[in-house]
Amino acid sequence: MKISHAQLLCYLIIAMQICACGKQDKNHSRVINVGVLPDMSSGELRHRFKNLVMYLEQKTDMKFKFIPSNSYQEMLEQFILGKIDLARFGGYTYLKANEAVGAVPLVMRDIDLKFRSYFVCKTESKYTSLSELKGIRFGFGSKLSTSGHLMPRYFLIRKHIIPENFFKKIIYTGTHENTLNSILNNKIDAGVVNAVIYRKLMKSHPKKYAKLKVFVKTPYYADYVWTVKNNLPENIKQKILYAFLDLSDANKVDAQILESVGANAYLPATVNDFQQLLRVAKQLKLLK
Repeated sequence: MKISHAQLLCYLIIAMQICACGKQDKNHSRVINVGVLPDMSSGELRHRFKNLVMYLEQKTDMKFKFIPSNSYQEMLEQFILGKIDLARFGGYTYLKANEAVGAVPLVMRDIDLKFRSYFVCKTESKYTSLSELKGIRFGFGSKLSTSGHLMPRYFLIRKHIIPENFFKKIIYTGTHENTLNSILNNKIDAGVVNAVIYRKLMKSHPKKYAKLKVFVKTPYYADYVWTVKNNLPENIKQKILYAFLDLSDANKVDAQILESVGANAYLPATVNDFQQLLRVAKQLKLLK
């Protein structure tokens, strides 16, 4: 049977529609594995990001699965191995993921462009400056932490303080919570933590952390960023990006989601936002 040009065109249109529907169905059934840097306890993290993940599912019509990790290194390896599609990295772990597999920065909170760390001790301590810490027991967070290690180390060195020579003992506690608890339990005399997490814990557990104080604040730097794999389909990247950007504090429900993650809004992120961190990491020989 001979097919006319009109019939052929009709078949082609139908075929394209079928393919498009198949693609939509594939995206609809796609599971996006989500990883969040374990800078707090797993319970705190799940509570903090639960509403955001539920919002992303509703907004994108895709399934988002929370993938837990026990350490910064484990989460970084999960992302590199393809077990995590969407990751909330700190600035330094993002640089490591970018170096390893070309991770793509997607969005940042408005506060992440001007982030800082707090040097903390007990309220009874008389420390008022970094120079007074010589010979003490000091705590960093994870070695892969931007706010708990990389940038504080850099700012210490700028003050001509080499941690390994200056402190009596250095402990890497693993998380910011652990650093604060180590101070309370007299395992260390002072430590450095993420400013946002410190304020959040002081608000949620005021009695527990009432005996701690901030005695030095670092200068500002860029930090946390939501990152995706470079081989994630472009249409999925865009759906996730616009879902984040659509969150507005003018909307009551959105405002609650933003408050839970410590943000007023999300902004597009680019590699240029992390040039300072890149220079610092290379200067400290923590990147190739």
